[in-house]
Amino acid sequence: MHLKDSDLETLQLQYAHAETYPLVAAVLLDIMMCLGLAVKESQGIVLEEERLGEWLNLSEQEMNRVLLPAVLDRYGINSPALQHFRYLLCHPSFQPGVWYDMTNMLDWMEQEVLLTRSVSEAGVRAWMTAMAGFGWGDTGEDGSGRCCFRWAIDPAFVLVSGGEDREMAGEGRFYVQPDFDVIVPPDVPYRIRWKLLACSERVQSERMSIYRLTRSSTARAVENGMSAAEMTQLLDNFSGGGVPENVRLALEQWGREIGRTRFEEAMLLSCSAEEDGNRIEAHPKLKGHLQRIGPKHFLVNSGAVPEVRKILDSSGLSPLKAITEPGRTVSTYPLIHDSTPDLAGQRIDEEKFRQTGLSAAGGLVYSGRNIQYFEPDSDIPKPESLFPGYGQVPKMWTQDFRNYHGTTAQHIMEQALEWQTKVLISRGGSRLEFIPRTIRSHPWAVEGTLFDPERDGYEDGALLSLGDWEQIRLIVPSFT
Repeated sequence: MHLKDSDLETLQLQYAHAETYPLVAAVLLDIMMCLGLAVKESQGIVLEEERLGEWLNLSEQEMNRVLLPAVLDRYGINSPALQHFRYLLCHPSFQPGVWYDMTNMLDWMEQEVLLTRSVSEAGVRAWMTAMAGFGWGDTGEDGSGRCCFRWAIDPAFVLVSGGEDREMAGEGRFYVQPDFDVIVPPDVPYRIRWKLLACSERVQSERMSIYRLTRSSTARAVENGMSAAEMTQLLDNFSGGGVPENVRLALEQWGREIGRTRFEEAMLLSCSAEEDGNRIEAHPKLKGHLQRIGPKHFLVNSGAVPEVRKILDSSGLSPLKAITEPGRTVSTYPLIHDSTPDLAGQRIDEEKFRQTGLSAAGGLVYSGRNIQYFEPDSDIPKPESLFPGYGQVPKMWTQDFRNYHGTTAQHIMEQALEWQTKVLISRGGSRLEFIPRTIRSHPWAVEGTLFDPERDGYEDGALLSLGDWEQIRLIVPSFT
């Protein structure tokens, strides 16, 4: 994913602490918080490591099954017309990898009175740009400047929950190169990528990603609790062609140098071995900066720490960057312990993330579609509240399709208007449905929308007078 602010800015999202977080950071944090991957605490936003481990065990397809519905629900512009567009864009007729002319789709939607082009076109383009930013599609224009879109995933399949053809997370392998680059194909599981990123630097993140092993990335890994030996074991376990000998030797050398000394509170310099202490004591440039108080410990002048650090680094005794506090381990990159998920476990994890993502209201973004902030209404309304006076209406009006006296037919049509429901009428041997909108007087007439179910057509603004139909029945839902 290469999400940028420009991919999202036209969605008109609003969020807390906008002066602090860039738009992309706010959206990513919002997703993480809504999926339970991070929680807001007094000291800041903190990763939930156990939940993160469950997430990394999912396949990319299962992650998309969680993310696409959540993004559809949380970040779309709050407009019925644009909501129609967002879900129509996920229709099974749109196949991945095929370019589609969106102008044709918008023309059809306008013809069906689903949107107004002049009002909605900017929102349509904003949504397609966001889909491309999330890595789910591409936007473009044809030779005549018409807007086009293609999916990189199968949206209809992704949106189907509980499909039978679930997949385990991939078991692909990466490839360590002699130049210290690591080639990572798309089928490498995310839990392995996470561990690999703990000890490498990201160079390229595409379908085929490239990471790089460096001395500084090794130092960072050691800072976060991964030893050089564990790095080598990770590479041995998951590399497809083995680890080149020069890379292995470099990791071993870096491992011997990094972390052999460390700074602690009160500026106590600690060594891993007594021989390192002897080397430090004998170093001419360190005299006057520290005092030996034991075989492996020195007191350091607080103002001399940067200079001492530089000298130790150049002497092959590189100290850890962090200053250790008593009883506290410093780690900015949680190491997710390896686990081997089974298919049933993945199914439970995916469904749990889907439900969390669709119902959570604890994120940062509070505009777009705000349905997640409202509690569902569990009260089922009584029929009488939807159709006031239902018990006083003659039952034959809703049960018998027949000819009525003119005055009675007027009352049936007026009742349909009051309840905002349809009537079934017959005219010229055909059965039609009619929704009354307005009733006129002198002479009496009713205006509304006339539907012909047999021809799948309708006439808006149809005007009916008494005698324009033979039989009539009031249509209401069944209450039993």
